[in-house]
Amino acid sequence: SKRSKCVEAGVVLMLALCAAAGPAAAQEDTVPPWETWQPPAVEMPDPNAWEIYLRAFSLSEAIEQRLEDELGEGAQTTLDMSEATLEPETLARLVDAYAPVFSALEAAIAGKTRVPPIMSREDIDESFEEFAYARQSCRMFACRSVHHLQREDPLSAALDGVASMRIGSDIGTHGSLVSGLVQIACTAIGEARLREAIPLLGADEARIVAGALRDVIARAPGFADALVGEETLSRLLARELLPQFEGIDEAIKGLRDDLDYARRVLAQEDPAVAEMDDAALNALIEEKAAQMKAMAPDRIWEELGDFYAEWQIEAAKTLWARQPVHAPENPILQQLTPSFEKSGMKYAVSDARLRVDLAAAAAQAFKGETGVYPASLEQLVPEYLPEVPRDPFEDAPLRTIAQDPVSRAHPASQRTPTGASVLTIYSVGPDRDDDRGMDVGRGADEDTDGDIAVTLRAG
Repeated sequence: SKRSKCVEAGVVLMLALCAAAGPAAAQEDTVPPWETWQPPAVEMPDPNAWEIYLRAFSLSEAIEQRLEDELGEGAQTTLDMSEATLEPETLARLVDAYAPVFSALEAAIAGKTRVPPIMSREDIDESFEEFAYARQSCRMFACRSVHHLQREDPLSAALDGVASMRIGSDIGTHGSLVSGLVQIACTAIGEARLREAIPLLGADEARIVAGALRDVIARAPGFADALVGEETLSRLLARELLPQFEGIDEAIKGLRDDLDYARRVLAQEDPAVAEMDDAALNALIEEKAAQMKAMAPDRIWEELGDFYAEWQIEAAKTLWARQPVHAPENPILQQLTPSFEKSGMKYAVSDARLRVDLAAAAAQAFKGETGVYPASLEQLVPEYLPEVPRDPFEDAPLRTIAQDPVSRAHPASQRTPTGASVLTIYSVGPDRDDDRGMDVGRGADEDTDGDIAVTLRAG
């Protein structure tokens, strides 16, 4: 809503002046660039598993309605971790009732998905409800993960967490900041369930989970992908707004030619203008003229492209390497462009959690085959990981703290491993300070004290 309405008093005044001045004189053979611009073409998969997602969402609605009719008002009819913790019997009944939805979602996850991209402003509004259903689907998998843990099936519990992440990755293919934040939320839902399951996995199970996580990380749309859609949205909004500023030159001329008119109009913004003498008023008119010239449509369109080009360069970098991108000073551009710093941080936090979890799953596989955790993540390469995951918050790999080192022969491995009974794997986190693996918990921003960590304990 911030970008779809000009709420700045100065912007409103400029619009009123341009409207009063009328349209600018047409220049022969000149077509404004926003009139010829078209959203970038996107190749869609055929078949597109997004259609399966939509059918799964519809099927979920139908099952919920059937349960409400059968069980009556007040009965638990949805699989949602955000409500009260479900009793095991209730959870088992609902998991069974929603089995067709899980099957449909699993079929969608197995296919190739591309959410239809932004081609008009209406596309954003139509996507909100679908994204809400996707997030609810992740909560359903989180509930089923709890059910699997109750049945002592940690592999299925872990893979249900991964399924939530896969749904998030598919939503992220929409290529917008809204879908990106939904992607991060879906990943967080699944990641919370995954962390509970990892310490319970056997060697082969942990290898399976590590492979599934590597796939999620490789295919997940990133911050730069979201900015592509955001630029499209900003340009769609600009295309609606900029024609209203085509009368700027005439508006400036009107202020300069008629001081009484200028005094009356500018007093709408600042009543003190009514008492100004002519010299002070002329100075104010020139100040306003300079501001209005900065809002010339061609200039705004060009600066909009420059802003996104600069951000695309930085978004393609790991967070620790990014340079600041200055927010536009032009109030029109401020309405058309959001602040991306916090969103970029959310992507980095999510990425760090996944990398820590990947290393933890590989370490759990190592422990299952050797009896101990590795003394360092380098011991996992290349048997369990192709390389040690990097920390998004510093130019270094993830860190570890190994406790109670042991060394003993293990018949299955045919070697004498050196490892630990307790292993903490961590990223230094958004504050970029080494807090020795003190986990920051679910909430993390640039001022949060703590690391993004997992601690594994043998036994």
